[in-house]
Amino acid sequence: MRAAAAVPLFLFGGLLIASDSEAEEGRIRAANQLEVYYDTNLEESVLDDRLDLDLSWGRFSGGIVFLSHSPSNPQLLDPNDFGVRQEGIRKRWATATIEPITVRLGDSYASFGNGLVLRVVEDQAVDFDNVLDGMAIEAELGRFEIEGIAGTNSLGPERTVVKGVSALFFADAGWHVSFNGAIVDSVDGTTVVPGRDQIGGIEGGAYLPGGFEVAAEYAVRHYKPEREGRSPAPDGHATYLQASGFVGPVSLFLEAKDLLRFDHGYTIPPTVARQHTSTLLNRGSHVPNIRLEDERGFQAEALWSPLQDVYLTGNYSESEARHSNLPAWEAFGMIEADFAGAHWVLLGAETEEKVREGIDRTFFERITFGGDVVRELGRGWSLEVLYETQAIQQQDLATSHFEYPLKYRDHIAAATLSLSPKHTWSVNYEWTDSPLEEKDSWLWVEWSIRFGVVGQLTLAGGALRGGQVCSGGVCKLVDPFEGGRLELLTNF
Repeated sequence: MRAAAAVPLFLFGGLLIASDSEAEEGRIRAANQLEVYYDTNLEESVLDDRLDLDLSWGRFSGGIVFLSHSPSNPQLLDPNDFGVRQEGIRKRWATATIEPITVRLGDSYASFGNGLVLRVVEDQAVDFDNVLDGMAIEAELGRFEIEGIAGTNSLGPERTVVKGVSALFFADAGWHVSFNGAIVDSVDGTTVVPGRDQIGGIEGGAYLPGGFEVAAEYAVRHYKPEREGRSPAPDGHATYLQASGFVGPVSLFLEAKDLLRFDHGYTIPPTVARQHTSTLLNRGSHVPNIRLEDERGFQAEALWSPLQDVYLTGNYSESEARHSNLPAWEAFGMIEADFAGAHWVLLGAETEEKVREGIDRTFFERITFGGDVVRELGRGWSLEVLYETQAIQQQDLATSHFEYPLKYRDHIAAATLSLSPKHTWSVNYEWTDSPLEEKDSWLWVEWSIRFGVVGQLTLAGGALRGGQVCSGGVCKLVDPFEGGRLELLTNF
């Protein structure tokens, strides 16, 4: 009952603040996200309300995130991974800018280079947030940019102290170089091997004649164990290379990585694998199996437009481990075209990988095909139809000499009907012949209503299969869900 009373309080408070701001010179922005879930299979419910409030006045600004999280049983149903019941301030910060320096106190974020040495970010798509509670500072001094951060983990049970600094230099010739360092201390002794990680690296990039852009980063990790008498492991390292540009009419993107004993708590290096929007390709991506302690690989992508409104994309990625037989590769192709009054997307991919599962290795092969077509129907109406199919072969290599591979196929079909700018109706149907699933089909229906720029209401119900979802190099395992969901997004 307390959580239900907190929702209108958040909404009402946001409206009061917005109305008062009209008489002031400052700026106030607020966004409220209310989500209600009820799982008919588990007979459990969750009510989540999050209010983001940002205020600015001249050189000063600040923000607060309020959270009301009311699960009936967080061990059974907790879609946003907030944990046990909680109400109150989840994050808060204040900033002051006195040129050329900006200081932020409270919950802070930072990303050095390509994320090898340090990356503190929030990604709501996968409910990931490794924010630090402390202080961050940025300074622009001519050709130099200095950035520093220090604090403890604001969320999560394990107390970790993080300190980092980055110095970046820009040159007129079109190149830059940065020096980055961080110290990550797990001081509570609740981690498997508590201790101190010391990370240092150099990153640089340049524009080359002919329109190419290149970048590179190298970092070293030194681990100092907390336990006296324990010998530290050899130093780890990480290397990342990137190049992009045009060769005639073809746009090219190339990148490579080399990771060895680099699994410290605040690194999110580039995946060097394609980030897919396709549900089945995202679910079966190699990204959740990337090994920070031992992996090297590369990715190459080409984009070519042979005709007007026709685009061809090809991508190939590959990785391996030094000290064990754990290869992975993916070949992907896609064509986009405007034809017969509609926009068409056709894609296909083949992936293979071996992953460590306990003491054994498991082999996966996935062959995926799919397509999507969007057509305007007139008078604000439009229709989108999607279909994906994926054939999976899975085998435990420890038993491969006497067991046949497990083979099955997944399918997704979806249709979305929109009446711009207000209504969207969508139906998503997924089915499989996998013997690993308790169900063989899932049907989900949604209706979204937009209220101009003020907000959006979504009503949905049915069954969702769940599975792996990846975004920005971070992956989350989504539990199956069967029931109803309401989401109200409001902007002030």
